[in-house]
Amino acid sequence: MPTFNYYSGVSDPIQNIKHFRDKMVLYSRNDLIICLTFPFNLEGVTSDWFYSLPLHSLHNFEEVTKAFSHSVRLSQGGQEEQPSPLPLKMRQGDSLKSYICYFQSQLAKVPNSREDVSALAFISGLQISYPLYKHLWSMMSPE
Repeated sequence: MPTFNYYSGVSDPIQNIKHFRDKMVLYSRNDLIICLTFPFNLEGVTSDWFYSLPLHSLHNFEEVTKAFSHSVRLSQGGQEEQPSPLPLKMRQGDSLKSYICYFQSQLAKVPNSREDVSALAFISGLQISYPLYKHLWSMMSPE
């Protein structure tokens, strides 16, 4: 089994998860082993958090990492961050089709993107001169 640097919740939880995944690369296809090994990389309040979870409340490593990073960020006094495709902007001379294709390719890189945030990012990136811009903004405004 690999050796780990213990994580106590002081630094960035995402960096800890990346470090853990790097160490566990040989076991990456076995989600059960990854989940069962994760607490070996924790200490102090982060370890306490893990062992306070109700049995069978998380079902895979993706759920573990989401709950873990959310919990650590909140305990650090921050808020859960939502990855965003901002600040994409349609360039002068770009066709609407090319902007849509580019936006979709960038959005695909954002894990678990929220539809409302993505829609706002898309509209914000449109050129104001496009009729679509005004139409979409009018649809998003409360009446």
